[in-house]
Amino acid sequence: MRKLFRRVAQRNAQRYAENGSKMKYNSFFTALRLALIVLLAGCSLKQKPILLQDVAWIHGSPDCAENNEPPIQVVQYDASTWILRQNKCVNYEAPFMYLFIGKEKALLM
Repeated sequence: MRKLFRRVAQRNAQRYAENGSKMKYNSFFTALRLALIVLLAGCSLKQKPILLQDVAWIHGSPDCAENNEPPIQVVQYDASTWILRQNKCVNYEAPFMYLFIGKEKALLM
């Protein structure tokens, strides 16, 4: 699943590098939808919680045309909490998004 997400993220990063600021928001939302599908599919995997200070967060690069990082970094904090961070080459604010997954619903903040 992670390989699939990486492939899609790399393809979207290549499109962004080719099109620059002309890239449509649709590809971002497509990547976000794919990330949510991958996350929800992998929910049943039990992983040990991570230490957030050990995570190497993506920051983008000075030249977005040479950026090789994914548009969204996905970190699983625990079994039901995921942290997503946008690349600065996609959004200059590089916001964090939090995905909380319950038994019947999920909340993306």
